[in-house]
Amino acid sequence: LEAELAWRAREGVDQLVQAPPVGRDEFEWLMPAGCVGHDREGRPVILERPGRDRQAVLAALAAMSAEEFVRQQVCSKECIRHFLG
Repeated sequence: LEAELAWRAREGVDQLVQAPPVGRDEFEWLMPAGCVGHDREGRPVILERPGRDRQAVLAALAAMSAEEFVRQQVCSKECIRHFLG
């Protein structure tokens, strides 16, 4: 838990909802995600739909560093977590 909290602080995860990474709108268009309901135990079910335009997704991912991709994915999860409260 301490390592997770340290990582969140170091990476500025708690600020991602208010200050999304550069290129966020394009990433959301290419890799839409959201909560589509809950399972039998009440846990949220998150659906990610990558590949609206397969060639555009592949080109965007090729131009993005691994760190940028992870930051965008973390932002997606944090926005969903924030929405679910």
